[in-house]
Amino acid sequence: MAEPDWLTWTRELQAIAQTGLAFVRDPYDRERYEMLRALASKIMAAHTSTPAERIEALFAGETGYATPKGGRAGCRI
Repeated sequence: MAEPDWLTWTRELQAIAQTGLAFVRDPYDRERYEMLRALASKIMAAHTSTPAERIEALFAGETGYATPKGGRAGCRI
């Protein structure tokens, strides 16, 4: 079963913010990436019963270049 669009979009926004924060040098860009991460948190909170602050704290715990995390151990060729 495919995940809802809002969840896909939220994960993509969070990954963009996480990767941007990993390489940012400019304080203005840092602020923009933090705002993007907060927006992703608010979108996810709007569709779940979890407060945006809790989601943002979890997102903030993810650092460095965002890489896909899958639940499958193999790949199909």
